[in-house]
Amino acid sequence: MEESFKFSITHKGEIQFFKIGINSQIIIGRSNEEGQLPVDHPILSRKHLSLAANESGVFVEDMGSTNGSYLNGKRISSGQRFLLTDKDSLSLTPDNSVTVQ
Repeated sequence: MEESFKFSITHKGEIQFFKIGINSQIIIGRSNEEGQLPVDHPILSRKHLSLAANESGVFVEDMGSTNGSYLNGKRISSGQRFLLTDKDSLSLTPDNSVTVQ
């Protein structure tokens, strides 16, 4: 069984790599509060997107962001959780300027 999952965030042409442990959560957004992964982009909300991992995999949930999050090109509704696969494309902006893989 996996102990953690790897993911990357691409922003301003730079790729940063991260890990999320089983039974943990990371919130991505503009805020740099504890437990949050800050991304400096003007259209991101302070608490934009949640990544939560368990034994089944990594789940994504939009946190009620103003400009939305996009899974495979389709805007996801706030409060809906989706299990990510290796083939999924996740963007925090409509123009794909901030992506998670």
